[in-house]
Amino acid sequence: MWPLGFGFYAGAVASAASGVVFEREDVRVTAGLLALAGIDSVVVWWGLLGRGTRGAIPVGVVAIGVVLWWFYWPMLGAVADPDRPKE
Repeated sequence: MWPLGFGFYAGAVASAASGVVFEREDVRVTAGLLALAGIDSVVVWWGLLGRGTRGAIPVGVVAIGVVLWWFYWPMLGAVADPDRPKE
């Protein structure tokens, strides 16, 4: 399952990098891929807990959540409500 999450994460990084290089990015794609990578990380973490692994901390899930909230939440709000100014 983790290769799928890695693919989602790599796609999000490529989307964000293309936004920096070409100054054109669809934030819905980047945020969606990050959200899918976070969901996959939760599934992998849940599987580790099911096997009895102790001390597994979902650092990736927390990091992806922080990135989504910090960078993409204001932009996604502006996409959903075009009359609202970007913060």
